Amino acid sequence: MRPPPERSNGNYDREACLSRRENAKTSGEGVIRIRVSTVSQWHDISIQATSTFGELKMVLSLLTNLEPEEQRLLFKGKEREDEEHLHMVGVRDKDKVLMLEDPAIKERKLLGLARTQIIGSPYRTIRV
Repeated sequence: MRPPPERSNGNYDREACLSRRENAKTSGEGVIRIRVSTVSQWHDISIQATSTFGELKMVLSLLTNLEPEEQRLLFKGKEREDEEHLHMVGVRDKDKVLMLEDPAIKERKLLGLARTQIIGSPYRTIRV
């Protein structure tokens, strides 16, 4: 990645950086392919490098049936916040991201299922 253009006084030219970023978006140059690992499967996803982890969660929700708030995304061993941009934390083409289901939400789901299911008695009456 090349450094942003500088003005004669040494400050970065913000407009040039933004226009180059927009050009990359419209020409498709900013698209990266990420391999997302869940516990049981892999998903290869093409997404803009300037996307956020929250946007990645939205894409993953379509593939995994887990709502974005139920997902935890880890990159380089750290959980990432929804507002963080992929390119700002170093996600590059062909990198791997780990997706886990939030354990607190998973537990709430399981408790909800246990309440709705009729739990049978461990004892049975036998008639002779």
